[in-house]
Amino acid sequence: MRPVRTRQTPLRGRDGALLAAGASPPGGLDLREDLRTRLGAGLVFQLHALSDAEKSAALAAHAAARGLRLGEGVLAYLLTHLPRDMATQSAVLDALDRYSLEQKRPVTLPLVREALAELERGER
Repeated sequence: MRPVRTRQTPLRGRDGALLAAGASPPGGLDLREDLRTRLGAGLVFQLHALSDAEKSAALAAHAAARGLRLGEGVLAYLLTHLPRDMATQSAVLDALDRYSLEQKRPVTLPLVREALAELERGER
C-alpha cells in the first residue's frame, strides 16, 4: 500500500488562524526546529494572572460596557465573597445586571447581598 499524498495548503492561504499555548515561549519548547521557528515567527504573548486592582478595573470596564452603574464597594465585595476567577466574576455581574432590572433597583451592596442569598437558596 502506498502512502496517500495530500496537498498541504498554508494556513495563511486559507484565511485560517492558529493558536498554540505552552509553558514557555516557542524558542524554549522541546519541538522540532522547523516547528519551533514557525511558531516563533508569529505573535507571542505572555499571559499572567491579574492583580486585585486589575481585576477590579476589568470588572468595572465590563460593567460600564453593559451600562451598569455599581454602588460603592460592590466590586470589593464580589472579589472578597466569591471565587476570584474572572469567568465567575463576570457571570455574577451579568446576573446582577439582570436581577437589578427585574427588581428595578440599582446595583448596591444590599441588592448584591439579596441576590447572592437567593442564589444560595436556589431560588434563581
